Amino acid sequence: FFADSPEHLASLRRALNEGNAQALRQAAHRFRSSTENLGVRRMSSLCDRLERLGMSGSLEGARELLERLDAEFEQARSILNEEKSRS
Repeated sequence: FFADSPEHLASLRRALNEGNAQALRQAAHRFRSSTENLGVRRMSSLCDRLERLGMSGSLEGARELLERLDAEFEQARSILNEEKSRS
């Protein structure tokens, strides 16, 4: 998860910067699958919202969602690292 997430986030950023709603949908779908497997629900929900935006062909609000997704990833990484260090 930690190794793949930065690439997923970069794919989302790239799609957004290119104005490519279809690529945003695809990247969000792939990342959502990863977040669901780990159980990080807020990240999964944000990915779902990005995917729906991409399906609609709209990018309105996507930048804010991506910023929130970045913040959630950092929080999840911090929490999981704390748990890992306790083990």
